[in-house]
Amino acid sequence: DDENLNGGPVELRLSSSLEVQTRAYQVQDEQLARGETVYVWADEQDGETDYIKAWELMAVGNGSFQEPATKQYFPQSGKGLSLYAIHGDFGASAFTENATPFPTASLTHTVSDNQSIDANVAKSDLLYAVAPNVSRNGNPTVVPLTFRHLLAKVEVALKPGDGLSVEDIKDAVVTIENTRLKTDFTPDKTSAAADGMISLTETDNEAKSITISTAVSSDATAWSEAIIAPQTLEANTQFIKVHLFDGGDLYYTLDESCTFASGNKYTYKITVNLTGLQVSSNIEPWGKDVVFSGDEDGQATM
Repeated sequence: DDENLNGGPVELRLSSSLEVQTRAYQVQDEQLARGETVYVWADEQDGETDYIKAWELMAVGNGSFQEPATKQYFPQSGKGLSLYAIHGDFGASAFTENATPFPTASLTHTVSDNQSIDANVAKSDLLYAVAPNVSRNGNPTVVPLTFRHLLAKVEVALKPGDGLSVEDIKDAVVTIENTRLKTDFTPDKTSAAADGMISLTETDNEAKSITISTAVSSDATAWSEAIIAPQTLEANTQFIKVHLFDGGDLYYTLDESCTFASGNKYTYKITVNLTGLQVSSNIEPWGKDVVFSGDEDGQATM
C-alpha cells in the first residue's frame, strides 16, 4: 500500500528468462543473449489506458537488463500494469523509443541467412512475453518476463562415416536449404502462444540458403543451429547441404512433406560418408520436456 511504499513513485524493473529447455546449451535457449534489444509496452490494469510505449531495454546475458536510459514507474493511482515484450528483427526504424504505440498491424521479422555466428542466431530469434495484471509490491517492483520462442529451430550434428575422420570434415560448410526467411508477426495481448500471430510473408520472400556453423564430433554430440520461419517444405526438397573440403556437395532430401512448426526444435544427427549422408532426427517442443522420435531415414515424426 502507499504507506509501505513511502507514498512516492514505484519504479518498474524487469527481469527475463525463456521457457526451460530439454537440452539448453545453445544460443539464447535459457536467457536473452548479451546485447539483444527488447521493446516493452504496458497498459494500465483497466486494459484501456496505453501507459508505456516502446520502452527499449538491452539484455546483459544473465536474465537482467542494462540500466535503461528512461526509467518507468507504476501509475500513481496504484493500478497495476499488463506488460508485453517483443524481441525480433523488424528493421532499424520499426520502433521509436517511448513513442511507438503497441503494434496492432503485422510486423515483418527476418531471420539471417548467415547464422554461422552466435550474434546472428540470437538476432534471428523472434520472442514474445506477456505479463498480465502485475501489481506493485515493493520499490522497485521487479517483474519477471518469460519469453516464448515463436519460430522453429534446426540443430545439426555431424560425425564422420566409414573412411573419414573428424579432421576430414571439420572444414565442411553446412547450409539449411530452400527455406523462406521472412515471417509476419501480429502480437496478441491475451497470450504469448503463437496461434494466430505467425504467418509466412507472402511477397518478396523467396527461398534461400542459411549458412550455419559446422559442429563435428566422433559421436555426433556437438551441435550447430539455425532459426527458421515456420513453414512447410514439400517432399523431395533438398533441406540440408554439406559442402565437403574437396568441393563435393552432399544433400539430405526430405522423403515426405515436413511442417516446421512454431515453438519446435528439429534435431538432425548426420553421418557423413563420401557417397552420401545418413540422417536420424527428433522433434522436441522448444521449451517443454517432451521428445518426438524420427526414423532412420531422417524423417521427424510425432
